[in-house]
Amino acid sequence: MKTNRIFILFPALCLFAGLTSCSKGDENTPDPSNIIKDTAVTIERKATHYLVTLDLTQGFSHYRIGQQYGRCINKMVPNYETILGSHLSILAFIQSVDSSAVPERINNIRPQLDADFRDELDGIVSQFKGTANWSAFEIVYGGNLVPDVFRPAQCCAFGCWGTASKTGDNIAYRTLDWPGSPDLCSIQTITKVKHPDKTIFLIGMLGQLGCVTGINNQTSIMAAILDADVETSHQSPGRRSYSFDLRKALESETTKEGIAGYLKKPEFGYTWDHLIFLADKTDCIILENNISNAGPVPQRAIRTDKSSLNQDIPWNFTDMIGAVNCFMLSGQFNNYSEGVNGPINTERWGLLCKKSDSLRQLNNNQLSDEHVREIMCSYWGSEPRSLYAGGGDLYNKDTQQMFWYIPAQRSLRVFFKPKNNIVPNDPSKFFETIDLLN
Repeated sequence: MKTNRIFILFPALCLFAGLTSCSKGDENTPDPSNIIKDTAVTIERKATHYLVTLDLTQGFSHYRIGQQYGRCINKMVPNYETILGSHLSILAFIQSVDSSAVPERINNIRPQLDADFRDELDGIVSQFKGTANWSAFEIVYGGNLVPDVFRPAQCCAFGCWGTASKTGDNIAYRTLDWPGSPDLCSIQTITKVKHPDKTIFLIGMLGQLGCVTGINNQTSIMAAILDADVETSHQSPGRRSYSFDLRKALESETTKEGIAGYLKKPEFGYTWDHLIFLADKTDCIILENNISNAGPVPQRAIRTDKSSLNQDIPWNFTDMIGAVNCFMLSGQFNNYSEGVNGPINTERWGLLCKKSDSLRQLNNNQLSDEHVREIMCSYWGSEPRSLYAGGGDLYNKDTQQMFWYIPAQRSLRVFFKPKNNIVPNDPSKFFETIDLLN
C-alpha cells in the first residue's frame, strides 16, 4: 500500500470529512434503548461495540433481512451514514482515488457477489438516504467493499500449535490495522449470522457483511483477510470481492483447506493481491493469493510452517506460522523487502521473529496463549507508532481490532480500539471474552 507517503495529512482530512459529509437525516436522535429489534434482526449496544444478530432461520428473504437491519441501524445510530461517508472520503483521499471512480468500481464488482449477499446489501440501501457527498448505494456498498475498492489494511497474524504450544492446542492471533475515520471506533461490531445448522461470526463494523475476520462456530475455523500489495494498478471489471467470497467459503466449506481452495480458484479474479489467514483446531495456514501473476514463480497457494520461503526471509520455527503484508513462498514476488512497504514488512517480521525466539528460549521452546498475546502486542520503542507514517510495529497506532483465538476451546478474546481513538500502550486489559456458543 502507498498510504504511508501521505498519511501525515490524515488528521486534517478527518476534520474536513466530518464537516463536508453532513447527513440528510442528522436531525434524528438515537433511540436510547440498548436493544433495537426488528423481527429477525437485533442490535444490542455494548460498552465497546455493537452485537448484531441476523436470524436467517425465521424464513425471511435476504432482502427483507437487509431492510430490517437498515431500519435497526437508523434507530440505533442515526448519523451512521455520516460516519461511513466521512470514512469513504478519507479513504478516497489517502488512496488517491477520485470519488467519481468509486461507484464505477462498485458496479464492476457487484454483479459477481453472491445473490443472497447482494440482496442483503440492497435491503440496507433501501432504508438509507445518503449524505451530501455519497449516495446510500455508495455508502453501503463502498463500506462493504473497502478491501476491494480502497485496500486500506495492513494487518498481521500468528499461530502456534503442537510442540510449540504449551498446551498443544492451536493458538491463533490476528491483528486488524485499519485507517479511516476516527468515528469507526464508535461502530465496531460483532455480527452473528444464524443459520439452521451453524452460526457465523463476522467481526468488523456496523452494516459490514463481508468477512474481514470471521469464525464458524460449527467448524471452529477462523478466517481473516490481510493485504499483500505488489503495487499494481486497480482493475475491477469482472472482478470479485474476496471478503464476500471468504464469507461464502466460511459458511459452506467444512475445512480451512476447502476455504483456501475456494478463494484460489483460477477463474476467481480479484482487484488486489492478498493473504487469507486460516486457523482450526489443528494448526494455521496462510493462502498467498497472487492474482497479479507477479514474480518469478507466481502462485495462488497455501503456505504452511514447513513451506520453502524466499531466501531473504528468516523463519526457523516449526509448528508456528506468521504473516505480515507480503508474499513469502519461494518464487513469489518480493514485496517483503522491496517496494513501498518493504521497510515496514521487514521491521514487523523482525520483531515477530525476535519476540517469538526470546519467549520460546525462556519457556522450554513452548508458547502459552499469554506469550502469543505478548508477541503480537509488541512494538519497538516506548510507544506504538503509526504504520502509515512508516513505523514497523506489530501493535501500532492504526490497530483497530485484535483477535486471540483457541479453536479447540472455542475461546475468543477481542481487543476493540477504544472509542476515544487512542491506542493504549498496554492493551492487555482491553481484551474481552466473546461468547461463541449462543
